[in-house]
Amino acid sequence: TGAATATGGVATAASTGAAALSAAATGGAPDPAAWPATGSAAAGATPGFGALAQAASGLFQHSALLMAQEYVYTEFDWRIGVFNREAIYACKYYMSRGHWQIYNHGATGTAKSGGFETIALKDAPAAVVKLALKATQPVGDGLYGVDLKQVGNKPVVIEVNDNPSIDAGVEDAYLGDELYL
Repeated sequence: TGAATATGGVATAASTGAAALSAAATGGAPDPAAWPATGSAAAGATPGFGALAQAASGLFQHSALLMAQEYVYTEFDWRIGVFNREAIYACKYYMSRGHWQIYNHGATGTAKSGGFETIALKDAPAAVVKLALKATQPVGDGLYGVDLKQVGNKPVVIEVNDNPSIDAGVEDAYLGDELYL
């Protein structure tokens, strides 16, 4: 099972392998300028190669480039906030019930979130925080939200967000106003 999304002009697909996604890409590449500069579109979970190829074909209508990553289920994603090369907050974003993402945008009514837990950085696994800091090193010293999963003792970077949301009562739930100082 995998998932495919397109974000900011580059499509990404989480699947059982990048090679399968590459093999699914046939034909000419569409103009990436046709894809909006911001926003995302989800193709959903892909239960096998055929569904993955179909999802990739649709994504190639909006992007000349697809990136693949293995789909790994966890009960939550870590979000480590990094500013000026220092970790500033740690959150657990829980998956929406019965869904593979933290938000279920296809849910009836409003988007359903899986909830969150904001904790002290000292209570987050050291390997998760260390990898988040390492992931931002090549990008710079701005504000980043690094999403990671932890499988056993091994953290894995899902993405580095260069314009992360910091919502009152969520990312600042542990530190309060101190987060903004």
